[in-house]
Amino acid sequence: MMKNNIEERPTISRSDVKLRLFIDTNVLIDYVEEFDEKKSKTFIELFRNTNFENIELVTSDYVLWEFYDHFKKELYVKKLVEEFQYGYINANRECIRKNYRKASLEDMETFGNTIRGYVEDFAENPVSIQRLIGQKLDGFSEMVEKILQCSKFSYPDTIVFVSALFTNSHIIITLDETFSSENHLQELKNSQESLRLPEDIEFKKPEDFSTEELVNKNYKMWFLKHNREKQIGKVIKVWPKKNTIAIECLDNYFINQGDYLCLVKFRKGAEPIIIIFKVKEGNLRDYNTKKAISRGEKVTVKLPSDVKCEPYMQGSMIFLYSEM
Repeated sequence: MMKNNIEERPTISRSDVKLRLFIDTNVLIDYVEEFDEKKSKTFIELFRNTNFENIELVTSDYVLWEFYDHFKKELYVKKLVEEFQYGYINANRECIRKNYRKASLEDMETFGNTIRGYVEDFAENPVSIQRLIGQKLDGFSEMVEKILQCSKFSYPDTIVFVSALFTNSHIIITLDETFSSENHLQELKNSQESLRLPEDIEFKKPEDFSTEELVNKNYKMWFLKHNREKQIGKVIKVWPKKNTIAIECLDNYFINQGDYLCLVKFRKGAEPIIIIFKVKEGNLRDYNTKKAISRGEKVTVKLPSDVKCEPYMQGSMIFLYSEM
């Protein structure tokens, strides 16, 4: 039976297409210190130098504060070693026990300015820092408290995890094996239904996104997991000279004149093609009769003049697009 209103058709929006990678503190630390054994530097540099249109890197002010705390200690230890002839082990002990005893306020300000320079090196390009503190975040503190009550996450890991959720991130990029344990995450999802954790939140390592091929592979995996069930049709034929495609709908879905459609094509080793366009008046026809129609399940669509029909569009997935 044909579905007869838009509410009965699944839609995708820009947020369904945009993959957000949340960057944990340890990845940023390795990047700044130029440690690339686990590919943190390679990963960050790749996103700095390559425009992945449908992927963005984000972190939070909570991560930023942890970053400052780490490097403040590192710079103090360096001062103890270089200016007071401490051995490295004793310098670390001094830092832990004596709370910056041998540092002046001018030293602390110098440390802060140095660290701010580190932050400026990655902020915005390529990592966007989402400022959560001061925003009205309903449920943030309650979620932190519940996770501390029912999970194996430490307090810092809990803050990172919850801030990742509240930045609407999909994947947390981390080097912390304990934090990213799938058992911990699954136990957390199972223990508290009231938390309403996103089903698709997961952990990955920098090495999983360290080459363009791996980035595109992981994006495809995420997109299909997140959106496959929302597909309403597929492109079965293309006519480049006529700037027209043929679409066959799935599961008795249909296409209306005036719909906004999202065409998605994955190509091996390459960035996906994602095109959003409107089915304009007079551009929708029945596939078999060639007659103009206002709704159909197997149709031809003449593309708008600003969208060029290409042979690669054959086999593309079709989604109903919403601005929501």
